Amino acid sequence: MRKIFFPNFLFSFLLIVLIGCGDKPEKNSELSYSDKTVINAAKASCESIRGAMAGFAVGAPGFLFPQQVPDWATLVRICNANGATLRSAEEEQGLSLISYEAIKGGGSYILILSVDKLLDDSSNKYNNMNKSNKFIQVTPDGVITGVKPKANSASQPNNVNSIEGEYKIASNEGGGFLKIKKIANEKIQFQLFVSTNSGNTGELSGIVSLNSNNAIYNDQDVKDCTIGMAFEKDKATITQNQSECGAGVGVYFGGVYNRLK
Repeated sequence: MRKIFFPNFLFSFLLIVLIGCGDKPEKNSELSYSDKTVINAAKASCESIRGAMAGFAVGAPGFLFPQQVPDWATLVRICNANGATLRSAEEEQGLSLISYEAIKGGGSYILILSVDKLLDDSSNKYNNMNKSNKFIQVTPDGVITGVKPKANSASQPNNVNSIEGEYKIASNEGGGFLKIKKIANEKIQFQLFVSTNSGNTGELSGIVSLNSNNAIYNDQDVKDCTIGMAFEKDKATITQNQSECGAGVGVYFGGVYNRLK
């Protein structure tokens, strides 16, 4: 068998071509050590948020997540009531709330946060990131870094007239009714009544503002009582945190309420 010899210069040329055909890393794609430290710390915070959201769902009827998280204060209230220790201000936590979307009526969610800066407890100084903000996505399945947040879309218009009426809970455990009355273009008055098979009952009423046909009620008289409302065609999904909201033992307002024809 004849052997084929390549001149040294030809071998070197082929090697250069092969290397050049490989994937080229993007410039500045590598994060600095300080940025990695900031993001890793932020990921740890996001994992605690994910755990707290799971705790919220465990205590909610139907294992539902919050229908709305409109701001950082609401996220802190929900998470810290379920085992997290988030700071009261975004600047102190080093995270900013970008968006929250409840999916499948609260059966899942997508939370987008931006990593801004991290508070270094040892020096009590802020470690500012040298590059643009990094985005983190939190879902029940995990925490992902480097995501691109969706452009803010216009909120769905509120249709107060279409959600007025009476609803009945779709549950075999006791009964429940929800009444909705229009107060203004962006506000509704609600009345909730729930009873259990054991005879315990609970009532709740108030006035809330609508945002894309969703609303949140925080009871000023009962600590940590938060009620979420999401209105779709002919049904309303009510979520409740772990607080009993002043109702009887074992009484929860959460569940899916179907409109009465």
